[in-house]
Amino acid sequence: MEKLRAYRPLLLALGFWFVCAAVLFGPHLSGLIWRWGGEDNSYCWLVPPIFLYMLYQGRDRYFPLCPSGSPLASPVLHLVLAVFFLTGVLGSLETLVYGGMWLAVAALLAAAGGFAILRRIWFPLLVLAFAVPLPAFINRLLTFRLRLLSTELSVRFLELLRIPAFADGNIIDMGVTKLQVVDACSGLRYLMPAVLMGLVLGWFFHSQLWKRALLTVLAVPVTILANALRIAMTGVLVAYVSPEFGQGFLHDFSGWLVYMVSIGLLGVASVLLRPDSRDGRLRQTEPGARFCHMHPNVWPRLLVGGMILLAAAGAGELLLHRQSAPPRETFATFPLRVGDWQGKRFYLEQEILDQLWADDYVTANYRNEHTGNGLHLMVSYYARQTTEHTAHAPTSCLLGGGWDLVSRRTLPPAPENGRGFPVVRLLLQKPGATVISNFWFQQRGRVITSEWLNKLWLVVDSLRMGRSDGALIRVELYLQPHQSPEQGQELLDRFTADLFRELRPYLPGR
Repeated sequence: MEKLRAYRPLLLALGFWFVCAAVLFGPHLSGLIWRWGGEDNSYCWLVPPIFLYMLYQGRDRYFPLCPSGSPLASPVLHLVLAVFFLTGVLGSLETLVYGGMWLAVAALLAAAGGFAILRRIWFPLLVLAFAVPLPAFINRLLTFRLRLLSTELSVRFLELLRIPAFADGNIIDMGVTKLQVVDACSGLRYLMPAVLMGLVLGWFFHSQLWKRALLTVLAVPVTILANALRIAMTGVLVAYVSPEFGQGFLHDFSGWLVYMVSIGLLGVASVLLRPDSRDGRLRQTEPGARFCHMHPNVWPRLLVGGMILLAAAGAGELLLHRQSAPPRETFATFPLRVGDWQGKRFYLEQEILDQLWADDYVTANYRNEHTGNGLHLMVSYYARQTTEHTAHAPTSCLLGGGWDLVSRRTLPPAPENGRGFPVVRLLLQKPGATVISNFWFQQRGRVITSEWLNKLWLVVDSLRMGRSDGALIRVELYLQPHQSPEQGQELLDRFTADLFRELRPYLPGR
């Protein structure tokens, strides 16, 4: 009873801290669990148990003395956490919100042992960082790059087997059949857990830094090559054995096999590097040291940390609820005549709308009455942008179906053609067709071409103006055989100049 009474302040402060953390992060846990449920991030479920096991196994080394340490460590980390959280919420960057959860773990440990304890457990904290999914736009970009790389490598494997094949964007043409390398076959869902396993293998079986680094680096080419070989073998089996190998259980099983082969090869590499004895280093306790669970300075740090968490939660709610969007026309009245272009509107399926997150949108196909060029327009509007309700750059959304990205660049204003603002231009090609795509963010009177800068202005305008409304505009022009990309861009410039004027009633300015 006396021992329980001595621990009461610590237990009450710890309970208060967890309640405050639940208030701050509770509304965002469902989003994190949803991200973990996706096939690309399913490995994240394993990260917390691995982290806890590493702390348990090295408990005598990580926590050899009574907790104390610098009193500044915990409040500093809690303040950094609050900045991460508010920036993530206001800038619609869910990765920063989830990163704040990771910082919360570090801040909780720092309350017990200051910066000294963080120096001891830096590697388990690095492993725990894998529980934070990659930002969605980085995930899409990596998926696209890996998809094209896997396609090229698969074709090389087929050529080594003397099977005729060539890559057409993300499509493998084998003559008798065509195999499309979709997002699920990019290899990203095997790459991240393989890198994680490389880190863990290096930590548990090697003490030399270069061996750990080598195992981690090896995880990347091993996984990419194994995935490319799997795609090549799938193509052979689909073409010459049965189409069933390209779908269903056999297809999923081959994906699981790729990961197991990658981990097996990393294990072989670890054995070849001659694992060394750790000399009990993980369980070694300093002479005369004793492990204890409480220090008089711990519970006040937890109270201060909890109050910072509550303040961040309150500030986030206040800043979000004060946001409002100016009145605007809905896209129901958007004109189908823009300059020399006559359009026809169509509507997206619900599955696409669920991924778009838009509050209002317009999609239409236009045709130039003089040149005969076709053009696709899409404008998505967001009255208030949050972590799960925001515009994102469409780079990877425009790619697939055999399209190859030839170039991407930001074009300065072209006043000679009427376009007085910059745009991002993508040049896409596949045999017999070329598309020029322009897109930009039109946000609260600004034209922005950088997704990073767009997020920054979201934070600034949320604080300064109480607004986060904005839109993403993209136009795609199909070139005719006799037209050059420069001629196509000139047509797009004139269209976007007219479009910009038409959009004024629908997209509020400053």
